[in-house]
Amino acid sequence: MKEKELKQFFHSLSDGSRLKIVRMLIDNPELCVCDFMRLLKLSQPHVSFHIRVLKEAKIINCKKVGRWVYCSLNKENPLLNAVLEFIKDIELDKEEIGCCGINQEEKL
Repeated sequence: MKEKELKQFFHSLSDGSRLKIVRMLIDNPELCVCDFMRLLKLSQPHVSFHIRVLKEAKIINCKKVGRWVYCSLNKENPLLNAVLEFIKDIELDKEEIGCCGINQEEKL
């Protein structure tokens, strides 16, 4: 792994919102950008910025389904796998942890 990639990885996790996104994806294998907007109380441009930073650091994968963008952790990233247990220990508000009850059919 190159020094630049290592710096990018840790820089991407240095922001509280991005760290919360990763933490939420540990408990919820796939979430929509709209879920992050609602739970983090951030605008779409802010969430999209954070998603882009995490994607460029190869921490998350994104796929577009219709007009929705869904994110998941990049389990093939060895550095991410090495720190996931530490991130898992971060406590989130109950509202953030309970975000998996979203009805995906409502979005179609």
